Amino acid sequence: MKFTKIFLAATLLLLLPECARSQILWDQNLNLASSQYSNNHPRIVINRNGDPVVVWGRSSDGAVFCSTWDMNQFTTPQKLNGSMPMATASWMGPDIAAYGDTIYVVMKQTPEDNINSHLWIVASFNGGKSFNAPTRIESIEDSISRFPTVCTDNEGQPIVAFMKFSPGFTESRWAVCRSDDYGVSFNKDIKASGWGNSTAICDCCPASITCKDNVCILLYRDNNRNIRDSWAAFSYDGGKSFVKGSNIDNNRWNINSCPASGPDGAILDQSLLATFMNGSTGKSLTYWSLSDIPTSSFKTATRLPASSGSILSQNFPRIDAYGQTVAMVWREDVITGTQLMMQFSPDYKKTGLKMDTVDLKDNTAADIALSKDRIFVVWQDDNSRTIKYRSAKYENVLSSSNYDKIFFSMSPSPITDFLHVRSEIYPASIEVFDVTGSQRLMKFLFNDEVISTASWPTGTYLARLTADGKTAAAKIIKLQ
Repeated sequence: MKFTKIFLAATLLLLLPECARSQILWDQNLNLASSQYSNNHPRIVINRNGDPVVVWGRSSDGAVFCSTWDMNQFTTPQKLNGSMPMATASWMGPDIAAYGDTIYVVMKQTPEDNINSHLWIVASFNGGKSFNAPTRIESIEDSISRFPTVCTDNEGQPIVAFMKFSPGFTESRWAVCRSDDYGVSFNKDIKASGWGNSTAICDCCPASITCKDNVCILLYRDNNRNIRDSWAAFSYDGGKSFVKGSNIDNNRWNINSCPASGPDGAILDQSLLATFMNGSTGKSLTYWSLSDIPTSSFKTATRLPASSGSILSQNFPRIDAYGQTVAMVWREDVITGTQLMMQFSPDYKKTGLKMDTVDLKDNTAADIALSKDRIFVVWQDDNSRTIKYRSAKYENVLSSSNYDKIFFSMSPSPITDFLHVRSEIYPASIEVFDVTGSQRLMKFLFNDEVISTASWPTGTYLARLTADGKTAAAKIIKLQ
């Protein structure tokens, strides 16, 4: 059978009027603080001035520290938890959210299984320079709480998600409560998990919550009879109620043990971009997925790339977005040790994601944050016992004098049971229409795709291929 090539100029050739590419200029990495402050599970946000604010824990005494970039260095870490020890480890710990100069940090008191150990929040209203005393978040009587995570609504009010158990660590579920007075008090929590006929969640896996305007999305790992895929719960009223849930993973990972790794997500326009680890192939690998927010429906999941063919595993991915700019960071285990990898796009709708290396050794948990022109990464360095920090300036370089041909291919021709679609750049999309104009298929493409066509009636179809705002068309003939 003939191989159909679609060069997108005229009908089959796509010329970009602008060649968009990104340039990343990394600074040298540095120690955020000395090793005496330890380095468990750093998390980073950006304040109104565009300066990074970092929170982390020290497992030896349960201390929680915060440090803010000031002029050309990080401030001396300030302790946030008073005399109460807080839960922290490499894979979990305090969380942080920012709304301009309003910064919230949430944490869980130890011992975690004690009903008198609560969730606490501290707030800063000067960009992280100082914080108020800890305020109790939840009021759950004899229930047990764990793994708090926080975001803010469009007025800067904190919304907190946490894992909730009945006594004895039974009936695991995710709950959400919100404040209407900037963290002074919180409303009664509501249940957010339990979608897809699931009665339990993965009770050892942290979650994340992200909000934009009135949309709040909780991302967590489920446990439906040991199927531990990642899910998203959707709220359209600022976290007051969660009305829909969707599997954002669909790998159907069956495992009767603790992954100790949860998903993360970012909202861009009407889309949820999520990243997570899944071990369904027999190896821990990282993925990212796309879901439609208005319909709370999963679109597609794609493996994050490997730096080489010799990786042993990937884990602990994190994501952030600023406008249309997207970045993901994750740990990669190779024969020589661990390294920190990044996927980045200055405009995920117009340019493909490109891989970069942030660090080459001794890293565990990492986090990433974006501003309008900079990338900020922090990670736990296991050799120095410090938190490492690195930033980069990025910019889009646009040229109207250079034209790039974007190559699409589809095979075979004609088709019978499948259609193989390839694109030179991603993301892209394909739509297929029959002779009456009815849409047979609409699919986002982030990698080469094999599309099943076995159920399509015999006939002629029109395929419309879209990338970077430009569209080309090609005819498909379907045989019985």
